[in-house]
Amino acid sequence: MNVVLLATGRLPRSYFDTVRADLGDDPDLELDVIAWSPPREPLGDVVRKYVLLGPGRMPVDPPPPAAAPVAPDAPVAPAPTAPTAPAPAPPKPSRPSYSPRRIAGGLKRRGKGVVRRLKKSPPLTTLRKLRTDEVAREYWSRVRTRQDALAVIGAADIVIALDSRSVKAGWHLARRPGAPTVVLGIQAAVRERAVAAARR
Repeated sequence: MNVVLLATGRLPRSYFDTVRADLGDDPDLELDVIAWSPPREPLGDVVRKYVLLGPGRMPVDPPPPAAAPVAPDAPVAPAPTAPTAPAPAPPKPSRPSYSPRRIAGGLKRRGKGVVRRLKKSPPLTTLRKLRTDEVAREYWSRVRTRQDALAVIGAADIVIALDSRSVKAGWHLARRPGAPTVVLGIQAAVRERAVAAARR
């Protein structure tokens, strides 16, 4: 069974082991991932194919440790130097007549209200909403235009959208004719797999 995971976050290697266990730990289960971000660590053979759509690079295994350097035969002694006079100590700065902590605390208290009002202002909330939707839009744009991603999806039995930003891509994929089953979340995939097994 081929399962494709749609994700936009950085996932650790242990997450894919958990997904495999949740889906029944079937030896025929093949995991492919189409992601916006690279994984946190090298995946090895945990997933069959990892298609990276967004910025970043795939992590690689660290190189094997190099051989210990060979020590020289005779240590070289440093040449003796003449003693130098110690440098004079810098003068101590004079203390201000006001308390810097008191000034900083007052500024912090007065600034909290301004920050709170700015965070809730209509232009900033609109901009924040547009910015979060931008990743979902760009993710779907790259999924539909990249041939390697479409080939992985075409060979899938179930496509699982793992997070809110990948839901848009999953929704568009489900609307295509002849598309594989698209679900939101691992638990929905487990239920769909049980329904498919009951039909057989």
